[in-house]
Amino acid sequence: MSAYASIMNDTITSECCRVVNYVYRDNLVDTNDWVYGNTTEELYRQGVFNKAQKNNLTQCPAARPFVNESSNNCLACPREQPLFDLGSRKCRSSCQSAGLVLIEK
Repeated sequence: MSAYASIMNDTITSECCRVVNYVYRDNLVDTNDWVYGNTTEELYRQGVFNKAQKNNLTQCPAARPFVNESSNNCLACPREQPLFDLGSRKCRSSCQSAGLVLIEK
């Protein structure tokens, strides 16, 4: 019986049976209701890259395009706060509430 237990242990702990961590990523393709906020495009992309090195990233669906990172669930912003701030990871009512000023060119 110990040989069987040893074989089972070796199989379960082998690379082929390792549990894959699935982590959601923001779906910025299917929505325009977001801003970088207090981060930059470069820092945001670096964060996504770093997560991809350790996890299997799954894009959120269009109906719930943003990630609540503390729960790893996808979310949609409510109507009264339709703008998602990628820096603070919060829904905002406007660019001004996110601390941003839009400059028209």
